[in-house]
Amino acid sequence: MEHSQQENNPESRLAAAFEKEAALKKYLFIIAGVAILAVLIWLIHSTGTPRKNTRPLKETRIRKENTGVLKDTINGHEWVDLGLPSGTKWATHNVGADSPEEFGDYYAWGETETKSEYIDINSLTHRKDFKWLVKNGIIGEDGELTKEHDVATMIWGEPWRMPNEEEYGELIDLCTWEFTSYNGANGYLVTGPNNQIIFIVAAGFQQGGAPEYIGEYGDYWSSSVVPELIGASC
Repeated sequence: MEHSQQENNPESRLAAAFEKEAALKKYLFIIAGVAILAVLIWLIHSTGTPRKNTRPLKETRIRKENTGVLKDTINGHEWVDLGLPSGTKWATHNVGADSPEEFGDYYAWGETETKSEYIDINSLTHRKDFKWLVKNGIIGEDGELTKEHDVATMIWGEPWRMPNEEEYGELIDLCTWEFTSYNGANGYLVTGPNNQIIFIVAAGFQQGGAPEYIGEYGDYWSSSVVPELIGASC
């Protein structure tokens, strides 16, 4: 989901997605449903209701921005500018959620609807190779999900989209990460170079019919194909 803000920064882009602990995941062909953060997006459990964490931690209060207009909304969903070189704006909550501590909805990679069960036989992309994914319009030649298969774009509308591999790398390398608790939910408090933050909730993942590892870590999709991981599973 790219969005040029002509008045301020033509290079700025909206993006989103959360991954496993401090190292955001970008595995594409895992059967499980995973939370998605929008660069501008997060995806998690279908009920959208936060579950009790297995490891309650010390509560952390999210700081308010202290300079300029660093937050706004697009299509009714909030984004924050973390001060990253790319200008990428990150969503403040997951797709299907209304606040940072809520899980949101779980999705399989390349799919845009939730399911009661996440298994190989009902997966669109599991164990499909690069050529098949391109031929069937799941990804483009650049190895990125097409708009029709980007759940952030399809649920929240353009310019929202899932984050790509480079944007996750920037988030990991240039921000500070603290595993903590916010409003009763465990997760990572991610602080950008400009001292703005997002909270990435530890929503676990759903493989089969029920979420696992709630409060311990979270799996988040990237829009980027990782060819060497095709066929991998959680």
